[in-house]
Amino acid sequence: DLVREIIRNNGNQHIIGIDRGERHLLYYSVIDFDGNIVEQGSLNNIDQLRSDGEIISIPYQEILKNREVNRQSGRNNWQNIQQIKDLKEGYLSHVIHKLCMLVEKYQAIIVLEDLNQGFKRGRFKVERQVYQNFEMALMRKFAFLSFKDRELCEPGGILNAYQWCNPITAYQDIFAQNGIVFYIRASYTSVVDPV
Repeated sequence: DLVREIIRNNGNQHIIGIDRGERHLLYYSVIDFDGNIVEQGSLNNIDQLRSDGEIISIPYQEILKNREVNRQSGRNNWQNIQQIKDLKEGYLSHVIHKLCMLVEKYQAIIVLEDLNQGFKRGRFKVERQVYQNFEMALMRKFAFLSFKDRELCEPGGILNAYQWCNPITAYQDIFAQNGIVFYIRASYTSVVDPV
């Protein structure tokens, strides 16, 4: 109720829509309340700052696709199967950090498609899909969000952390809204603009 009241009183200025699909692991669009696109991008590749100051782009979708092919080949040929779990967790960590920065920058709410359990379970066979893990990781991070580079008492610091969602312990605890994360029906959300 508090989040909805803040939105009604123009406390939040933007909406971040996140699409999960076949072409993109995750794709985000930041729009203002007039429907204008402010920023958008695919999260197939993640830019990462190396210790020497150089920024590199990590093609996670391609890496996950190759790992999936190698795992299937390993199963078919009775060979060792490489782990994929750590790779997915690393990807989700980078994605959630990016989304945290966007939410703070634009004072935004997050909108996700309300994908039913059957749809997500049907995608488990496609190993690079990260639907359910993404939602859980996002909610856990938004329940207590602090940034390492902030002063202790500064907003977003460890002693003044953000709480953008209620803490959840199981996937079944996720409903139509949790803090600044809202779910909408998936109908027509993946219509591609021909331009």
